[in-house]
Amino acid sequence: MALFFFLGAKSRLQEVLKGKYSDLTLEMLNKAARKKDAFSILMWQEVGMHMGAVLADVVNLLNPEIIVLGGGVINAGSLILDPIRRIVRDRAFQVSCRNLRILPSKFKEKSGMIGAAYLILAIKEIK
Repeated sequence: MALFFFLGAKSRLQEVLKGKYSDLTLEMLNKAARKKDAFSILMWQEVGMHMGAVLADVVNLLNPEIIVLGGGVINAGSLILDPIRRIVRDRAFQVSCRNLRILPSKFKEKSGMIGAAYLILAIKEIK
C-alpha cells in the first residue's frame, strides 16, 4: 500500500489486489493504465524513464541506428516507449540520436525465448 501512496496516485488496483501486492502483473498494470488509472500510468512513466536513462548511455557508447525492445514490458506500448524515447533524446548526444529509432519488437514477450534459441544455434555453429 505504501507504494500507491508514495506515488501520490489513487488506484483501482488496490481494490483488485486486496493487499496482495505481490500478485501485481504487467498485464494488470497495462489494463489499468489503459483505463486511465493514475498509479499505473505513473508506474509506466517511471519505468520508461529508468530504461531511457540506461539506453541513453548505450546510445552514447555504441551509437546504434536502431534499438528494438521486447519482453513483457513492451506490451505497454506508448505508455513506456514515449518516456524512453524522451529521456534518450534528452540525455544522449544529439549526433547519436539524429537517426536513432527505438521500436517495439514484433515478437513482444517472446523476444527472450527467440534470442535464447538464436544464441544456442550460434554457439553450435561455432563449435
